[in-house]
Amino acid sequence: MAEETGTQAPTQTPASTGTPDTGAKTASAGVFIHPETGEKMVPLSIARKHEDRAKENFAAAQKLAAIEESQKTESQKAADRIAALEREAADAKSTALRYEVGAEKGVPTKLLRYLTGSTKEELEANAAQLLADFGTGTDPGKAPGAQSARPKEALRPGAAPTASPDQKQLINDRIRQAAGRRT
Repeated sequence: MAEETGTQAPTQTPASTGTPDTGAKTASAGVFIHPETGEKMVPLSIARKHEDRAKENFAAAQKLAAIEESQKTESQKAADRIAALEREAADAKSTALRYEVGAEKGVPTKLLRYLTGSTKEELEANAAQLLADFGTGTDPGKAPGAQSARPKEALRPGAAPTASPDQKQLINDRIRQAAGRRT
């Protein structure tokens, strides 16, 4: 009968499909419960229907926002722009203050984003705490005043002599003696 009218046939539940029951039970109309996990499962057809409805609602919300924007008076639009510019200016001012306090206190650049506070005093207290917790930034894992656990290597270029001039002379004399030459 569904094919005759051109409408979609209603979805069948597992019990009415004629397949053996695998243990899936229906919680409510169209929703199934997984037999092992107890998780609710929604058939794909229902999920697609809700997805389509969500897309329609999103498009309608965009149209409504455009209509509301077009109906605003010029003074309302100007007030909105002023409010947005004031928020932007306040953000820029707080960022500048954070950088200023960071520079005064010697906070490393990578830690500036962790400075929090709305006043200069709060930012200074936070900067002091950051420096106490993380150090001055010269060695990332090192606390202020602590010795580094990493040994310092004395690197020399490959062409640099490893022996002192006296040792070089002694080595040259021994090579000459071994070759049978006079020193």
